[in-house]
Amino acid sequence: MRDLKKLSLKKGCVKIVFMTCNGCGNERASKSIGFCYECIMEGKIKDVSSRVNKRVEFGLVEAPPRDGDSPCSFCVNSCRPSPGGYGWCGERFYDGEKWRGGDEEAHLIWYYDPIPTNCVASWFCPATKKEKGKYNLAVFYESCSFDCLFCQNWHWRIGRKKLPVSYKDLSNKVFEEIACICFFGGDPSSNIKHTLLVSEEVRKRRKVRI
Repeated sequence: MRDLKKLSLKKGCVKIVFMTCNGCGNERASKSIGFCYECIMEGKIKDVSSRVNKRVEFGLVEAPPRDGDSPCSFCVNSCRPSPGGYGWCGERFYDGEKWRGGDEEAHLIWYYDPIPTNCVASWFCPATKKEKGKYNLAVFYESCSFDCLFCQNWHWRIGRKKLPVSYKDLSNKVFEEIACICFFGGDPSSNIKHTLLVSEEVRKRRKVRI
């Protein structure tokens, strides 16, 4: 970014837009971030991702809460919100007595993906060669324990207002032509118990690659 120069606008060319850095006044700051390369790399700006992703607009906490005394054990953030508060992931919440969300129920989207699919394991998975024509049950969790800058799946933040899906209901979506289940998102770590319950329920009936 620091080596980029303003480009003259020509027909058919991409226009690169800069702004003044909110940190030091440099005129070569990223428009989407609001700060220049030097301020970011020198650690002058904290919580750059939160500034860009604007978590609060989606009803998410700005930082892993540390107000309570009962930490969540599902991911490394170890959130400790006050009673009634949510963790960083947006799925887990503490009701004052126990942690809920991401266990027997979880917010998610599911769909059937024809094999071969775009799974990250497709280049070595036996399903690619031996199970063409069958399906993968794709499970996209709408919560995340990360806050990546320019997240490609940022839309996980939108679906959290609808009703959650129980592990039993999701396990019933596996029919005879399902060869495997893929958990992704978002991030499955904040729903790890839900993934295990779904997997165990399905495996009671038949073998499925997880």
